[in-house]
Amino acid sequence: MAGSEIIAIGINRKIHGYDYVERVKRNWEAVVKRVEEVVGGDKAVGYMVLDTCTRSEIYVTAPSERIESYIPEINRSLASASSTDPKIYRGAELFEHMLRVLSGSESPAPFEIDIVNQVRRSLDRMSQTGYGAKMLYNIFREAMDLSISIRKELRVEGSIGIPELSVMVAKHILGGFDGVKAAVIGTGEVGRRIARSLSAGGVSDVAIVGRSLEKAEDLARLFQMGKAYTLKELISVLASRDLIFLATSSKEPVLGRDSLYGFNGVAIDLGIPRNIDPEGAEALGKGYIWMRDLEEMSHKILPDLRRALEYLDVIIDRYVEKLYSKYMSERIRRDLSGFAKLYDNIRRREIERAVRELHLGERDREILDLVTSSIMKKALGILGELFDGNSLGGGDPVDR
Repeated sequence: MAGSEIIAIGINRKIHGYDYVERVKRNWEAVVKRVEEVVGGDKAVGYMVLDTCTRSEIYVTAPSERIESYIPEINRSLASASSTDPKIYRGAELFEHMLRVLSGSESPAPFEIDIVNQVRRSLDRMSQTGYGAKMLYNIFREAMDLSISIRKELRVEGSIGIPELSVMVAKHILGGFDGVKAAVIGTGEVGRRIARSLSAGGVSDVAIVGRSLEKAEDLARLFQMGKAYTLKELISVLASRDLIFLATSSKEPVLGRDSLYGFNGVAIDLGIPRNIDPEGAEALGKGYIWMRDLEEMSHKILPDLRRALEYLDVIIDRYVEKLYSKYMSERIRRDLSGFAKLYDNIRRREIERAVRELHLGERDREILDLVTSSIMKKALGILGELFDGNSLGGGDPVDR
């Protein structure tokens, strides 16, 4: 009986770079739709879509002999959307990838905890209910718990997310916030966090620009000289600002070269796809900061966290083994469940044969059913206890 395997196929900034992540995000809805068409009708399969600012990945669990048939189509869909070959993770590499992602070690803001919440939301959106989905859910839950343990061992406390990092970078570039006039374009979660960080940093003159004037007004109240605007008023706001943050979910740029005329400050673009088009970015020169720039500057701004990343390489194998043990427990649990169904079918057939050939009565049938069922349950229970948790025996846990 073949066990289930987990794979991940995706585009991420570590392997491919930000430009390819940006490309796939412009076509992400089509990718997700195709994945649903390919694997959505298979009850033995579980899949999860993980879409963050630095990655677009599909995780799939399926019987080993069946998963190979899904890889080419998912791979082709991602390749078409991104114009590059996706990365396929499996085996030890997959488990290490999961732990590095969930610990936040592959984020532009090192060890940010946001990724754990993003994975939780992705798991909550899983619509499948079969064994494959349950297995994938359990493995991710274990990986999340282990990622917390990794952070504790590295003595990483708190969390600096990308919105907070962007404000720290702005302060570093400008040499402080005294007299700075800022603007935040976008009133979603990222925009709100940028606004709160600016307020905590002592910035008092901030223009909040959003699709909803009501939401913009709510954020503007954080500041002594806060003002709210709609996106239609965006261009008129820029000329009087020293610093702008762009944090909209628009798939198309909201600013170009012409709309930036008269702006001579620093623009920090947290959009993927970018909120400023290439010509506008070129016109701003060193005044344009995008995600890859934030990541590079984090080395200087967050040196302690960067040093912790180096120590992660020393301890990661130990946690990969723990995650692998959980995976093997899930596989064995599935195999035992399948074996129990097979055994029960055989058991029932043999009872009927015995009743027929030995001319047994109904009372004898009930006794045979009770005794053989009890033996089966005890045997499977012992096997389950033997292989449950981390009691998987010795040896090399994974082919590395």
